[in-house]
Amino acid sequence: MNQFFRRTGRAVTLCVLVALAGCASYSLVPPSTSLGVAKSALHVSPGQSWNRVLTTMAPYMQGKTAQSEYWTADGNLLNLLSFHGGVAPGETLFRPVSKQERPMPPFKADMTLADLPEWVESSLRLRSANTTVQMGEIKPVTFAGQSGVQCDFTFVDESEVQRRGRVAATIKGGQLFLILFEAVSPVYFDRRIAEVEQIIASATIG
Repeated sequence: MNQFFRRTGRAVTLCVLVALAGCASYSLVPPSTSLGVAKSALHVSPGQSWNRVLTTMAPYMQGKTAQSEYWTADGNLLNLLSFHGGVAPGETLFRPVSKQERPMPPFKADMTLADLPEWVESSLRLRSANTTVQMGEIKPVTFAGQSGVQCDFTFVDESEVQRRGRVAATIKGGQLFLILFEAVSPVYFDRRIAEVEQIIASATIG
């Protein structure tokens, strides 16, 4: 019986997320052969239209920094594709909710590619309350023409809705360049992951 109520509660939560996903403000991102993102040297080539999320106070957007830009295809509570470009030592992946209670780990000049998945995991866990994150296999990849790293992950926060994500990153000139995709699993992750893979593969710096 308890399991039934847990499942029912999660289904209701997902319905609420679907409804709320349409409440944020967006601007259209059309398909492009080269588009600069996050006010940085990072460029990508989306193969389909996306929506740039403009409402910074929406859930998962309250942590937006000056080095980041957020897109969604189905609503920011259902899937979110974020670009983080030119993150310098001392800067964080997300803006901390509370500097005293949950300070964000800063990117450090001596970090290696192998350090990045753990840093992303800590940042995700501290972004919102009661969040558990499970990182998957870390893979060396070529990202934006550089040696990079890629990793899938799953996480659950206070909404109790299972989410899945993928992160790809590299370090160039002492700065971090990173693309992060997160979505409700499995439907909204599976629906967009092929396009996300194409965007990651298209990334360039310069």
